[in-house]
Amino acid sequence: MANDNLGQKNYLEGGKKEQIEFWVANFNQEIDEALEDRKQENRFIHEYKKLFKGLYKEITLTMFCVWIVTSSNLFGMDLILPTVLSKITEGTDYHPLTMLVYLNAALIPCIIPMVVMVEMQYFGRKKTLTIIYFAMGTGGIFTYFHVFPGFIFWLGLFKLCVHASFMVLYLFTTELYPTHIRVNALGQSSAISRIGVIIIVWVSMFLIEIQIFLPFLVYGIMGFLAFFVTNRLPYETLNEDLDRIISPYINIKKKKTESL
Repeated sequence: MANDNLGQKNYLEGGKKEQIEFWVANFNQEIDEALEDRKQENRFIHEYKKLFKGLYKEITLTMFCVWIVTSSNLFGMDLILPTVLSKITEGTDYHPLTMLVYLNAALIPCIIPMVVMVEMQYFGRKKTLTIIYFAMGTGGIFTYFHVFPGFIFWLGLFKLCVHASFMVLYLFTTELYPTHIRVNALGQSSAISRIGVIIIVWVSMFLIEIQIFLPFLVYGIMGFLAFFVTNRLPYETLNEDLDRIISPYINIKKKKTESL
């Protein structure tokens, strides 16, 4: 890494290796203190409980919620979309598969601005994600009510936001946690989201029998729920140190240093 990024072939010489080892030891000690990692127990439970220690509890609960919403809306939409397109193209010259191809083709270039937004200082990860979830909620609800300029437009917006939210969510989730628990946090968030997928499949099939666009009303409400909980999260990870530790002790120490 030092050779590729810094152009230094002998980076670990002159005491650098010892400094890095010392930093790693101190960092792991601070993380153990922040997570109150002092009990010996089953390894799975031990690692899982780290996600709910200190201020990481709020982060984890928020991430679980938005992962459930994103996965549920994605799988629910993909499940009913062929049926919806078949219904709305009945008696017309349009083919549902052709309409789906056109819809997907139109959405691909629309994702590019969101790729740029997450790297802009004004937007960052959190604000971009909240905008996406707000637009997702709007798209879902306006699809149901057939608001101008029509349900195809709002359906396209909803579909765009669902896929874009996954793109930003993977990035935001991994950056919220330190290396010590990052992979576990991402894996558990994805696993928990499958609970929503199991439920939304049955809910979608039930609702679509009542009214063809009714599932989108539920998807829209869930999008606004994700917007609300994400907006309450007081953290932005753009240009931050990935190995920072979120804990009351660290925050207090940082404020005292800034005041000096």
